[in-house]
Amino acid sequence: MARFQFRLQGVLNINEKIENQKKQEYGLARAVVEREIQKKQALLDEREMQIDEFRRHIDGGISPQDSKVYNNYIEFLKEEAIRQDKVILDAKIIAEEKRKELVEAMKERKKLEKLRERQYEEFLNEQKLAEQRIVDEVVSYRFDNK
Repeated sequence: MARFQFRLQGVLNINEKIENQKKQEYGLARAVVEREIQKKQALLDEREMQIDEFRRHIDGGISPQDSKVYNNYIEFLKEEAIRQDKVILDAKIIAEEKRKELVEAMKERKKLEKLRERQYEEFLNEQKLAEQRIVDEVVSYRFDNK
């Protein structure tokens, strides 16, 4: 009995490797997004902590120079959080591009797998027909010899 060979198996293997690479790239891009979101949250947490500390110092009395330092630092943290929003947005755009590349790679692999499945079904049908022909020949040979 003949053995099924998919002519494009090498291409399918390469597409599977490309898909795995795209999965890794997308995973790394998502990790960057999460890391940048955590950085922003740390900035916001630090800002809230500094505001609370500033309020406690105001209640106990604070020099104008210390007040200015607190205000400057709190404003700096606010501006950094705003800048971090831009970094997060850029990271999300990159992650979305990586996701689209992954989806495209998956589509290419699935197309080849469907083609392989169809060719395998055709192969099985041809094998059945060949077996049936052999059986028919054996039966007709026996009938002719009787």
